[in-house]
Amino acid sequence: MSCLYTNVLSKLIVPFYATRHVCNRVIDSGI
Repeated sequence: MSCLYTNVLSKLIVPFYATRHVCNRVIDSGI
């Protein structure tokens, strides 16, 4: 159960951080 929860959590968090990282890169580059 804990493994499943962690797996689902990581699948939600990873895209969120990836998107946030890309947005920060775009903002930093001034585009």
